[in-house]
Amino acid sequence: MERKSKFINTKIEVICSKCKMPGRLAIRLRQNIGIECYIYHGKWPLISKHSVSCNDYKDIVDKFIKR
Repeated sequence: MERKSKFINTKIEVICSKCKMPGRLAIRLRQNIGIECYIYHGKWPLISKHSVSCNDYKDIVDKFIKR
């Protein structure tokens, strides 16, 4: 069984709702699960990732995803 997952790196700078630091928003669309949002901090190879609530960034998410 194949899992469909689509990753959208928006490259939009936002303030992380967890650590209050700026980062880039990425959206992951997962079949049967829905959407997940992540904030990436730093530059490669020193990247940290926080999983955040998509509701905090609803206006940005809606631009990229047609629900």
